[in-house]
Amino acid sequence: MPGIFINYRVGDGDGYAIVLKNRMSTEFHRDLIFFASKSIQPSSDYTIGLVDGVRQSDVVLAIIGPHWLDAKNGRRRLDDEGDWVRRELLEAIKWDIPIVPVLVSGTKMPAEEDLPKDLAVLAKTQYRRLDYREDESHLAELVQKVHELAEDLAEAAAERRREDEAPLLPAPKSEQKLQTLPERLRKAAKSLAQMVETDLEAELRQSRFDTPGPIVTWSITDGSAKHKPVSEIAEGYLDLAGRRMILLGDAGAGKTTAAMLLALGVLRKNLEHKVGVPVFLPLSSWDVRREHLLAWMARQLKESYPRLAVHGRRAALDLVLNGRVLPVLDGLDEIHDNVRARAIAEINSAWPPYRPFVLTCRTSDEHRVLGESEIGRSATIARLSPVAPDNASRFLRDVLPRHRLHLWEDVFACMKNDPAGPLATAFSSPLTLWLVRRTYADGPEEPARLLSFTDHQDIRDHLLDGLLPAVFAERPLDPGDRRRIGNWGVAKATDWLTVLARWLIRMDTTDLKWWELYRMVSHRAFAMLNVVAATVLSAPLLAWHWDGLDPMTLLIWSGAGGLILGAAIAVVVPKGGNPLPVRLGFRNRVKPKDLAAGLVITLGVGAVGGLTTHLLSDDAASSPALTMMAGAVFALPLGTLLAIVGSLLLAVSDEAPPEPMSPRVTLRNDRAAAFTAAGIFTAGIGLPLTVLAPEGPSVFPLFLVLALVILMFHAWGRYRIIATALVLSRQLPWRLSRFLEDAYALGVLRKLGPAYQFRHRELRDRLGMQESEIVRSRAAPLEHGGDRLLPG
Repeated sequence: MPGIFINYRVGDGDGYAIVLKNRMSTEFHRDLIFFASKSIQPSSDYTIGLVDGVRQSDVVLAIIGPHWLDAKNGRRRLDDEGDWVRRELLEAIKWDIPIVPVLVSGTKMPAEEDLPKDLAVLAKTQYRRLDYREDESHLAELVQKVHELAEDLAEAAAERRREDEAPLLPAPKSEQKLQTLPERLRKAAKSLAQMVETDLEAELRQSRFDTPGPIVTWSITDGSAKHKPVSEIAEGYLDLAGRRMILLGDAGAGKTTAAMLLALGVLRKNLEHKVGVPVFLPLSSWDVRREHLLAWMARQLKESYPRLAVHGRRAALDLVLNGRVLPVLDGLDEIHDNVRARAIAEINSAWPPYRPFVLTCRTSDEHRVLGESEIGRSATIARLSPVAPDNASRFLRDVLPRHRLHLWEDVFACMKNDPAGPLATAFSSPLTLWLVRRTYADGPEEPARLLSFTDHQDIRDHLLDGLLPAVFAERPLDPGDRRRIGNWGVAKATDWLTVLARWLIRMDTTDLKWWELYRMVSHRAFAMLNVVAATVLSAPLLAWHWDGLDPMTLLIWSGAGGLILGAAIAVVVPKGGNPLPVRLGFRNRVKPKDLAAGLVITLGVGAVGGLTTHLLSDDAASSPALTMMAGAVFALPLGTLLAIVGSLLLAVSDEAPPEPMSPRVTLRNDRAAAFTAAGIFTAGIGLPLTVLAPEGPSVFPLFLVLALVILMFHAWGRYRIIATALVLSRQLPWRLSRFLEDAYALGVLRKLGPAYQFRHRELRDRLGMQESEIVRSRAAPLEHGGDRLLPG
């Protein structure tokens, strides 16, 4: 974990670089200094090592000597894109890592015009000198500067020294965890910051509302009424004394986008050690009555960023408890009215008043919700302003096709002449402008119809109703487009999204997670679906095992097995449970203690079996000890096999995937882990027993039945069962994950980690209120109690 990166050019200030490295190592610790190849592991890719070294640093010390700008082979090295001095500095600028230019003896700071354009910012950066005649005083100034820029380095250095002075014998595990907690938190916070930044950049880019700054403004309610572009909201937030902000705005005013821009802006300042890592958390997924605020925050981190598990199983919770997370709580108004006051009280008591936070809420709920609360008194209130008619017209002129602008002149004139009218009021919302951009960009509909509405809500409803027909309209496939969006059809796409919207409204959440799809039916109905699936799938395997079995007996046996499995799943998967998907990986090694435990259990079971056999038999010649020993020896081969296979099954699933998480990635990961676990079980136990017992009916089909059980207990198995049932009842498509990915590409949905959400809550609510063809003709009840696949 390098904290100080020393950037220098070979042949230009090498000696000063060594002096600087030695002093920084003495002041801090040698492990916290990145110094060229000495800090890269042998046999490692040095290009990756250098880039990672810059990214993980807190400060870059750039040594500038007299030959720093000199040419080589007729060209300045600093102008060469492959020059490593240049690449390291650009990487630091990209990640907002502070750079301190260090001018050695006889060197002047290069002027702005002497530097490449992407490095010109260095000319304005405050530098330090390092002269051999005053090296001690200059080095002391540099040490002080590093302390100012990287406050955590002193603590990390002290931690390293304690480890160096520790005795050779290992400390107890509790002490080891205590000693390494600051370092683990630091690494986990940096890893979380990179993942959150990637997610937010992708989401803001996908939203296709890339430049809200010029048209959306915000202001702090301090009497100044000074409006600033929303693109500067991060800077305004960081200027607040307590860094506690409540962001208010009307429905569709852009609160979510503004909160994402704020979080992204803070991330790019590289301030996770001061304010924490800003994490976007939609409050609609918080069940106030069942889950503590901090536990919910930790669970959201664990689900959205499973890679945190590489820093420890408690990494997410430790980050929350130690204030390393800046919660951006979006949508207080989306919590149900009955528990909203309780949610505010929970935030007051669980989140200390000295820790920063951001909270978004609708303006209409300001006084009723925040009037007398502690968070309302301790936070700065900021408001998003409506979009002015001139700004709305300017935005639409920029984004709409030029050949259709003449059709909009009457609309622009109406907005200008009647700034308080329904059209100007509707277009004062960024949501409405986004809908216009998506609906009218390529569609055939004439904008003149917008002039016929007399209420601004009718205009927005009209645009919401026109979104899906516009984006899902059939179009010729582009043969050169590698990511082809399927022609699902407007009617079917609308019906499927309506089903999902109604389910999310009923569950009072905004997160669409594929592994929770089983909650679309009642718990009793889901158990019955598992009974039917187990019966249908196990019947041919049992027919294979008992060749020539009559159909009635086969139905009885398969039905009995299906009932047992359905009851087991009903117990294991509790109502409202949240089983997480896993991935295929062997990060968890096969542990000898697991093998030993399996063997001990097997020997014990064999001994008990031998003793039981002795007690039930009339053979008085054999002794109990001999029968117990014989039972243990007889069970030893099978126990060894079971212990090995069990250890492999424990090691095959890993909750820390290295790749970026997305809904489709988590689905593929869990499916691969499920089939691999089933294959290990079947091949590891079923095949050997089949070979050892060639006489009589084959036992291999029975192990295939057990492999089927393993599949059904995985998140993918539950998803496949309920998805198949919903396909057969004509409520969802067979390729549901592909359809949702297309809806995301078309801008209807957005992604937050492994979950989908409707792009706007109003779109979800509008679809949920509609009576789609599928909902009108939904399947008949599954059982006598009236449970339907989609209760109304």
